[in-house]
Amino acid sequence: MNDQHKPKRSATYVIMGKPVPWARPGRSKFNKCYDTQKDEKESYRWSLKVDHGASPLFSGPLGLDVIFYMPMTGTIKKLSSEKPGLPHYSRPDVDNFAKFFIDAATGVLYQDDCIIADLRARKIYDENPRTMITIWEL
Repeated sequence: MNDQHKPKRSATYVIMGKPVPWARPGRSKFNKCYDTQKDEKESYRWSLKVDHGASPLFSGPLGLDVIFYMPMTGTIKKLSSEKPGLPHYSRPDVDNFAKFFIDAATGVLYQDDCIIADLRARKIYDENPRTMITIWEL
């Protein structure tokens, strides 16, 4: 079978819990940069490693479809506009959630994030906060 007819790999992963946005690196008193989100990224990586198992890394070019299910907040007034499935259109920005995930998944799902050629990211309200990712080889 030649490569044209070879089925492309794809997989879906779910990371439970409130989605995490990317944050700028911190600076030490000696003016060195450090990752302020090291622990959160390691938590995402661990979840992805468990789900991905012993499967080989995806190779490019890749497509990603990421849905960030945002928590519904508690005030009665806000609940009238925050219904499951409706778009979440307040801060943090969707691109910051995508940046965090793409960075955390590097080395677990793919070797380098430069091979992502197609990206769709959405934020929607849901009663069960989580991040759902579908990845596929183009």
